[in-house]
Amino acid sequence: MGDETQALIKHDKNTISDGPHGHHGTNSWFQSGTIVIANMLGAGVLGLPYACRRLGWISSVVVLTLITLFSIYGALLLGWLRGNDNSIVTYGQLADKVARSCGMTHNFWRHFVQIIGTIYVIGALTIYLTTCRLAMMQIFQKCPSAPSNPSCGQDSCTKHDVVDWSSNVWLVLAAALLFPVIQIRSLSETGIVSYIGVGTIAIVNLVVLGHLIWDSSKHSTSSTTKLFPDSLQDFVNGMTQLSFAYGGHVIMVDIQSAMKKPTDWNKAVYFSQTFMFANYAIIGFLGYSAYGSSTSTVVTAELADNWLRICVNICLFLHVAMAYCINSTVVTTFFVNLFFPKLLQSDMELKRLQMKLKTIEQNGINTTSDYTSVPESCNSSELNGDVQEQLCTLKEKSKGVAWKWMIVTTGVMGISFLIGSIIPFFGDLMNVYSSLGIFSLSFFIPVLFWMMVKPLTNISSKKDLWKYAINGVLVALALCGCVLGIWAAIKDIIHNWKVCDYHF
Repeated sequence: MGDETQALIKHDKNTISDGPHGHHGTNSWFQSGTIVIANMLGAGVLGLPYACRRLGWISSVVVLTLITLFSIYGALLLGWLRGNDNSIVTYGQLADKVARSCGMTHNFWRHFVQIIGTIYVIGALTIYLTTCRLAMMQIFQKCPSAPSNPSCGQDSCTKHDVVDWSSNVWLVLAAALLFPVIQIRSLSETGIVSYIGVGTIAIVNLVVLGHLIWDSSKHSTSSTTKLFPDSLQDFVNGMTQLSFAYGGHVIMVDIQSAMKKPTDWNKAVYFSQTFMFANYAIIGFLGYSAYGSSTSTVVTAELADNWLRICVNICLFLHVAMAYCINSTVVTTFFVNLFFPKLLQSDMELKRLQMKLKTIEQNGINTTSDYTSVPESCNSSELNGDVQEQLCTLKEKSKGVAWKWMIVTTGVMGISFLIGSIIPFFGDLMNVYSSLGIFSLSFFIPVLFWMMVKPLTNISSKKDLWKYAINGVLVALALCGCVLGIWAAIKDIIHNWKVCDYHF
């Protein structure tokens, strides 16, 4: 074996990432921005007109603007806190870094972030699974004979009377169709997934936008709209639904750590958040303007029951499937690393080494005839020395990675299915997980961590004192949003269970 190959082996041993997603990233800031968009922009945008219906015009404009700014600020703070530390590849590891910088030796913040983050991501998966169900129902499900309450989600149907199945049957079908997609084991492998996600939701939004403009031009619904919410509960539920549209900070550390140049994170943040704000404002405000007090929980239910609606729901299904894939990869990675330590790291090292060796072969250095498969026996004569030993060791360490990953993804999907069958109401699902996960991980924790690494005792100027005071107010607002959001969501769920004719 040549000196080049021996040098490669030495280099590979020393530089392979410890990260679970194949970090020492390859993604540009634009790719990272599209992953953020594919993750955030989806199910949330469909509920924006309904959220505006609950908030009224003035509250909708103010709340959407403030939440967008808060989302940008939280994302920038996460990037600033992580810096160029390549060992930080998850939100939990970032929490550890902050705690250590403050002299804390316990793992409270790491465990807090991991628990809330896992609950939120599983909640997001539930919403994506529910959205897939609604998309299929709008194509195939027979409409009920009597008019239904829009908040019950029973307007997701077709008048063509194709089939009359229960919601849980559609949920099972959605899970079966998503299952092959969630076997991707690294965020570095989701580049094409993010492009499909952005492309399909762009089609959905353009069609919905065109339909809203057309409907708005045909008739005026100004008498059915309002300036302010009818109650505190309506305000809180509308606010949490708008906030859900900006959920996704829980995996932003993962996304940044998969970048080729993490210092470009700010570009990814500004690009993604600006794109989403424009999208949300247009869809949300136009939808409310067109349908007023009759706005459905899912705006695609307002489309005419024809071939265009079918195409939109196919695109919606594909987009949400991609978002499910990205989030599932993150939460499954966490559980696999928890139950099978070093398994994914060894699998990634094996792939990286095989790619390096194949590159050397293509460049004309003859070392072995096939580097895409590992010899069955470590005594094989195909390889020599360190290469043979390392490949066989990594093969042994990563043994069973595919079926172990499949077991974990099945378990996570099972939890999502169970929650989706118990709380089948799209808007209420968004409110619960927005209140718990987004107000804590997207708004509360990033600002609190900034305050922890910049304690009040180190503030020396009036400008810094004002910054500290403003951040303290933001922390208080995030806590209030979390508590009030959960209260309002629970009240809504209890109400909908009473008035909705729901069958398992």
